[in-house]
Amino acid sequence: MAQGTDRAPFPDNEHPLHTPNAGAQRQVVARIAQAREGKRTRKGSADFTITQRRGLPMGQHPRVGRKVLAAEWGVGHTKADELAAHPEKLDPWQVRQLCELCGVTLEWLRGWEDVNAYGQYETADTVAAMYSHLTNEDRALACDLLARLLGADAVRAIKHEQWERDNREWLERNPEKAREIAAMVQKATQAVASSMTETIRAAMGTATEAVRTVMEPLQEAARAIKDRYTADEWELMRKTADELQAQGEDTNRMTPDELLARARGDSVEDYADAAALSATSRG
Repeated sequence: MAQGTDRAPFPDNEHPLHTPNAGAQRQVVARIAQAREGKRTRKGSADFTITQRRGLPMGQHPRVGRKVLAAEWGVGHTKADELAAHPEKLDPWQVRQLCELCGVTLEWLRGWEDVNAYGQYETADTVAAMYSHLTNEDRALACDLLARLLGADAVRAIKHEQWERDNREWLERNPEKAREIAAMVQKATQAVASSMTETIRAAMGTATEAVRTVMEPLQEAARAIKDRYTADEWELMRKTADELQAQGEDTNRMTPDELLARARGDSVEDYADAAALSATSRG
């Protein structure tokens, strides 16, 4: 079930994995069983400490058996099995420990996300909390990376939306100023888009000129080679190439002189000299 308006409700804050939707509750149980499975090793799961299991994405950790769950939850083995089969009874702390051990997100266990993002990225709240612990230099690096990923236009739009939220009351009291600001923002956005269009157009013009610069000498060389031989000689070369290819020879690397020499039984050197004299006389 993709994240959206049709997702199952989980209204009980004291029991995060409890839902009145019976079908969704069964899916939670199935997802827990899936999340607990992991790599099977010859050493067995008993040789892996809880610390070694925590923080690994689903499928990359050893199997999370009832012994591990019991130790993490502070309950007996039988009780651990019961709670895993009835996750609606788990309290918020037990749910957190389960998620960290199995390498899954709460949203995935609930069926709110089709793709389990654990270990791939953090929530916005977590990122904000981590950012608050960075030094000013590291914050600058983080902001630079975000700006590169999002693009300058997106960053500008996000900052403006944030400013509008923070100053909503002032904007409501000053409707004329609000319209003026909105017009300025729209004009700036259009200017950026126009500038980008011109930049792309200029780049395309530069690329076209570069292609022309490269192609013109090649075209002149091709015309010079074409004019060196008569129409009958070109036809003879084509037929010879077809015959040689039918015999399994690779003619792609053969020069016109080599093809004509093969066709007439001459040596390549002799024919090249004769062709040069013929071209001189034609010139």
